[in-house]
Amino acid sequence: MGDTKILTLGLGAAQAYALVGERRTVLIDAGLSGERLLGTLSRGRIAITDLSLLIVTHAHADHFGGASALLEVVPDLQTGMGRPDAMALAANAGADVDLTPIGVKGAMAAAIVRTGVLPRGPAFVPGIMFDGGESLADHGVDAEVLSAPGHTRGSLVVLVPGACDRAGRPQGTAAIVGDLVMGGYVFPGIPAAPFFGEMDAIRASLAMLKARGVTIIHPGHGGPLIATKVWKRFGV
Repeated sequence: MGDTKILTLGLGAAQAYALVGERRTVLIDAGLSGERLLGTLSRGRIAITDLSLLIVTHAHADHFGGASALLEVVPDLQTGMGRPDAMALAANAGADVDLTPIGVKGAMAAAIVRTGVLPRGPAFVPGIMFDGGESLADHGVDAEVLSAPGHTRGSLVVLVPGACDRAGRPQGTAAIVGDLVMGGYVFPGIPAAPFFGEMDAIRASLAMLKARGVTIIHPGHGGPLIATKVWKRFGV
């Protein structure tokens, strides 16, 4: 099928990614704002008519919030999320799921969430529930969906074995990981733990990615990250 280009889409609080194949494009995450997502796609010259699939890596509003607005424009677009997160999102009417704090940053973030000042995300029900191991070949890109619990129980990673950047330069085997790990806000290339999750599960998912030969990691915040730095930071 050939190499797959990975385009980073800056959406303010979070990042989305476009996987561009020979004829179709798969969108990974949708940011918090639908208006911002649609504007970013337009400025990046990514035709929404070329989109074959939207994958949401996990059920937090800064990653699924823009999905509803996108679906208003492209109502027949297929959408997918990890099964545990999709079920939890449906049961909680757009509320973020699995907010187990990690460290001081996580405790501060959890306190903010408890105040109720953060709005719930727009209603979104994905049409596909991924369990991991699904190929994206039928959607026009050479990539695979993997189950990667840790940040949430249903977190997904998209593995791209023949990844290229926007200019077509090879990146090796790339993984788009949502919030399994984060890049720094001030120093985006430095790996950091997410605000929420279970560290043992995060390390297990990272060990799985290491075994799959991942060389570069694209997180939902910051990055990109050199994989060897991630393995060292998390002791895998």
